[in-house]
Amino acid sequence: MAGKVRHDYYVGNVPKKATEEQLRTHLSRYGDITGFEFRLENCAYCPTKVAFVLFAKPLEDESLAALNSKLFQEKRLLVVSTASEKYFTPLLTIVVRYLNEHVTEEDIYTYFEKFGPLECVQKPSHTYAYVSFVSNDSVKYAMKTQYRPLKGVEAYVVAVKRRISMFLEKRTPMVFASLVEKSDGLELFYDPAAENETTLLVTNIPRDTEEDDLLDFLGKYGKIIDWEMQKSATCVMTNIGYVTYQQPKMARTAFLSAPLCFQGVGLEVYNNKLRHNTNDSKRAIILKRTSVYLTDDEIFEQFSEYGTVQYIQRLDTVNYNTIVRLATAKAAEEAQSVTSIAGESVHIRSYTSRQYHLPMIVGPENTDYKHPKRMRKETLLQQIIDTEDRRNRVQLQTEFNDKYFNPNPHFYRNEVQVWNYPTTFGLTQFREFFKKYGTVINLRELKPNPTAPISFACISFDTKLEAKRVVKMNQRFMGSKRLLLLMADRKIFHDPALCVRVGNLTEEIMDEDIYDRFNMIGTVKYVYRPKVQEAIVCMVDEPCLRKAHKVLCVGRFPVDIAPLVTVVSAGTAQAGFTNVNLATMANPAGQSYGMDTMMPRGPMGPGIGMAQVPLPVPAPVPLPERSPVIMQVGGPSFMGGLVPMQSGGPQISPRMRGLMQAVEQTMIKSKNFTTLPMLDQFNVVHDIVNHCLNFPYFLALQADEKIRYLIAGRNGFKYTNIFTLFTYPEQVQMLSVIESYYRSTIGQGGIGPAYTENTSGSTMSQANTIVILTQNVETPYETSSDANNTTVLAATNDDDDDGGRLEGIDVPPAPSPPPMCINSRSASPGSDDAAAVKSRSMVLNGAAQRLREIALKKRQLDSEPADEATNASDQPSGKRRRKRSKIDDSYILDDNRIYVSNVPQEFNDRSIRELFGKYGNIVLVSEQKRQILNPNSNQNTKGFVIQYETNYQAIRALDMHLTILLGQLIRVDQFKKQYKERSDHAVSVTCTDKYSEVAIYETFKSCGDVRFIWTRVINGQETCIIDYKDRAAVQAALKITYLHSGGRCKAVAM
Repeated sequence: MAGKVRHDYYVGNVPKKATEEQLRTHLSRYGDITGFEFRLENCAYCPTKVAFVLFAKPLEDESLAALNSKLFQEKRLLVVSTASEKYFTPLLTIVVRYLNEHVTEEDIYTYFEKFGPLECVQKPSHTYAYVSFVSNDSVKYAMKTQYRPLKGVEAYVVAVKRRISMFLEKRTPMVFASLVEKSDGLELFYDPAAENETTLLVTNIPRDTEEDDLLDFLGKYGKIIDWEMQKSATCVMTNIGYVTYQQPKMARTAFLSAPLCFQGVGLEVYNNKLRHNTNDSKRAIILKRTSVYLTDDEIFEQFSEYGTVQYIQRLDTVNYNTIVRLATAKAAEEAQSVTSIAGESVHIRSYTSRQYHLPMIVGPENTDYKHPKRMRKETLLQQIIDTEDRRNRVQLQTEFNDKYFNPNPHFYRNEVQVWNYPTTFGLTQFREFFKKYGTVINLRELKPNPTAPISFACISFDTKLEAKRVVKMNQRFMGSKRLLLLMADRKIFHDPALCVRVGNLTEEIMDEDIYDRFNMIGTVKYVYRPKVQEAIVCMVDEPCLRKAHKVLCVGRFPVDIAPLVTVVSAGTAQAGFTNVNLATMANPAGQSYGMDTMMPRGPMGPGIGMAQVPLPVPAPVPLPERSPVIMQVGGPSFMGGLVPMQSGGPQISPRMRGLMQAVEQTMIKSKNFTTLPMLDQFNVVHDIVNHCLNFPYFLALQADEKIRYLIAGRNGFKYTNIFTLFTYPEQVQMLSVIESYYRSTIGQGGIGPAYTENTSGSTMSQANTIVILTQNVETPYETSSDANNTTVLAATNDDDDDGGRLEGIDVPPAPSPPPMCINSRSASPGSDDAAAVKSRSMVLNGAAQRLREIALKKRQLDSEPADEATNASDQPSGKRRRKRSKIDDSYILDDNRIYVSNVPQEFNDRSIRELFGKYGNIVLVSEQKRQILNPNSNQNTKGFVIQYETNYQAIRALDMHLTILLGQLIRVDQFKKQYKERSDHAVSVTCTDKYSEVAIYETFKSCGDVRFIWTRVINGQETCIIDYKDRAAVQAALKITYLHSGGRCKAVAM
C-alpha cells in the first residue's frame, strides 16, 4: 500500500477534451501506468481537469522535469508526486485577476516569464490564475505595476495571502466525511439540526473581491438561491457573506471542504448550528482583543510555522477574541510565544470557556509610530472605501414598501419591478434578455390606473439570488430603453437634496431625451416617470441640482422644473405627483381582485389551496360572443377570443392555450422538452394539431405509424428536427396527449379532409363549408359531403360549453427553460424537393401560403428554358436585381456550403470545426486566401468556406450569422451569395467618437432583425450600413443618437 502511495502522481492542467487514452499515451513514455483516474471532468467552474496516475515505479527527477516542460494539447501539464504536495506561497506567488475564458495558461506563462523564471501557472477558474516564480525578486518586479494588458483585458495583480495547494483536488477531497466526524475532530458542539441547515456564514472575503466571481466559486458546490454580503465587524479589510443553498447536502459539502481557497485567500465557512465546544482544550489558543487590521490569512500564516492550523473562529464582535486550533497540543503551547503578527501586537492565552468570555483591558494605541504594513493597509483601505463610495453614489436608493401586495407568492415569487421597458416585449423577450442572470418564470404588467398609458412590469425569478443580480443591471439598455430596476417589495427613496420634478412633459418627449438633457449638467442617477406629464430626475452630485433647476426645455419642448419639498418614495403622493401603489393596484377596494387595474401578460398560476374559491389572480381574458369559426395560429377559435401568447408574437386561442398546458404538464419531467424554447414547443405541437385538422387519416394511424409519418416530413410537417429530439416513449406520450385533448374539445366521429379543390364548379352550401382566413380574405372551400364531417369544425352549440370550460381552467405558471438548448440531434429530414407541398390542405394562414408561393416561384425560375434565361440577361441589370430581391429573403439553400467572413486571425481550421461542428458533420473547411482588413482592430481577418454533409445542417449553421467572436462580428451566409443593401430597408450609421462595428450592431439590433451589415469608407469616414429585414425598423433606427457604449452616433436612411 505504501508503494502505491509513493508512486501516485498528480497530473494537473489537463484539457477538458483530452481522453484517457491520449493522456496515457503521453505519460507512458516515462513509465508503466498501473492506475488512472480523472477528476473535475464535469466541473463547469474549472476550465481544466486533473488526473491521478499510478506508476509501477517512481519517476526520475529528469522525467518529471521533462513532463512539466512539454506541452500536451497546447497545455503545460503539472506533474507532482502526491507524497510531496506543493504550494503557492505568499513570497513566490501572485494572483492575476479580471481574466476571461479566452486567456489561456500559455498566454499567462508567455507574458510573465519576462519577469523571471516561472515554476508553475495554474488557472483554477476563467476569472483568475496563480503565477508562481522561482525567486522573490521576480515577484517584486511583477508587482510594480498592478494593471497590465493581457490579450485584450486589463489584468489586476495582487499578492497571495496564504499557502494555497497546487492540487485543485486531492485524492480525498474532504478531510472529514460527515458533520459528526468534523465536530468530533475539531471539538465542535454538534447539533443534529445542522444536517438540515442550508445557510452558511462565509468570512475573510477581501473587500475588493468581485461579488460575481465569488458566487461562481461558491456555486460549484450546488445551486445558490440567496446571497447577502456585509462588511465584517471584526476586520476592516474583509467582508462576510451569508450563502443559502437549495439543498442541505450542498451546504454540508461546502462546510466540509472548508477552508475554501479562493483568489489567494482562505475563506472560513461556519454553520450556525456548530460552534466551538465550551470544554477546555489544550490544542486551541485565544487571541485576546484581536486587531481589526489583522486578517485570517495573516493569522493562519503566522501559526502555520508551529503546526497545521485546523480551525479559526473569529465571530466575537464584543471582546474581539479569536480562537485558533492547531493539530497538536505542543504546537499550541509553542504558539503562545508569539507577540506580534504583521506588525500588530497580540495577546495569546490558552483556550478556556471562561477566558474566551473574559474581556481584556488594553492601553491606548501608540499613534506616533505605525508599522509599515499598517500604513500600507490604511492606504489600501482608503482606496477601497473611495471605490465603494463612488459605486454607492450611483446605486438606486430604496426602502421597504409595506404596501406591497403579491397575489400569489408561489407563482409570482422573487419579483423585480421593471420600468421603462419596450412595450412590445413579453415573457419570451424578458427570458432572453435576463437569461445570463436567471430564469424568468412569470410576468405581470401593472398600470397606475386603467387609462394610464405608462405601465411597469413585475417579473418573477426562480431564486432570490437571481432577482438580486438582475437589480444590479439598473440603467442597462433593453432595446433603446434605459431600464429602471428594483425589487418588487421595495420603493424608490427620492432624496429632495438630489431630485427635481420635471413637469409639462408630452408623449413626444422620451425618457432618454430627459436623461440626455440633464446628463449635460452632471451624472444622472435615474429618471422615474410613472406619468406622461411628470417625471422625477435624480442627480448623483448635490451641486448639480442647482444647475438642474435652471433647465428650461428638453429638446424643443419647454418644461417646468420644481423642487421636491419633502422626502418622497415610490408608493406615496407628494406635491401633486402620484406614485405607484402596488397594493392599491393589485387588490383595490370594491374591485374583483384588481381585474380592472392589473393587466397580466404571459402565463399565470392559480392560488395555493384555492381550487374551489375565486382565484386571487386574474382569470384568462373572457371570450366574447360567438362568431364564425376561423383558422388562426393555435387552431379553431372564435373571432375576438384570441389571447396574445406574447407581446408582438402570434395569437393563441384559448383551446391551443389549454392544449399547451396539458402537454407541458405531461412532459414536465422530460428534459428534451423542457430545455426547448417556448416557441419551439408551441410550433411542434401546433403543427401536429394542424395534421389532425387537415389530414383525414392521421388520427386513425397507430402511434408508430404517426411517428414514422411525422419524421418522414410528409404533407409539410416542418418541425422534424424538433420532434426527433424526443425519445420514442416521449413521442408516443406527446401524440397521445394531443390526440386526447383534440378529441375532447373538437368532438368524436370521423374527420374528413379540411378542404378539397372543387373542379366541377358545383355550388357549396353553408353546411359543408369552412371559413378559412387567408391574407385577411375569407375564402370558402368545399369539404367532404359526409354529415359527420360537417359538424366537426362548424360553429355548434357545443362550442359554447367548451369555451366556458376552457375559460375557467386554472392556468399553471410558465415553464422555465435553461438558457441553452440543443436544436436537433437528427439527420436531415430529406432533400429540398421532397419537402415541397403539393397539397393545398396544409395552407392554414397567409404566412404559410406566402412561403409556399415563394418556393414555387423559385422552382419556376430555376426551370425556365435557356432561351428565356438568355432573354432575361438582355434586360437591364437593375430590373433583374429587382426581380430577384422579391424572393431574396426567402431564398432556399440548395447547397451544403456556407461562407464565414470577418473571422479573427486567431482562428484556424480546427477552431472553425469546433465552433461550427455542433450543427452537423463538417466535410471540408477551406480558408479563403484573400485577407480583409477589420476596421475595429486594423488587423486582417480571415474567411472560411464550410461544407456540411446535408443542406439541412448548412441551414442550421446560418444561426451563427452576426455573432460576436473575440470582439469581431462574423458574417455567415450562403456560399457565393451576394447581398446588397435595399434603399427602403437600410440605414447608414456614423460615429463621432471611435468607430466600433460591434457597438453599433449591439445598439441598432434592438430596432429589428438585421439582415446584413457592412463597414465602408464614405467621404473619408468609416460608415456602417445596416440592412433590416423589416422596413419598419428603419424609422426606429433613425431616432437613435447614442450607442449603448455611450458614444454619439447618427443614422441616415439610405
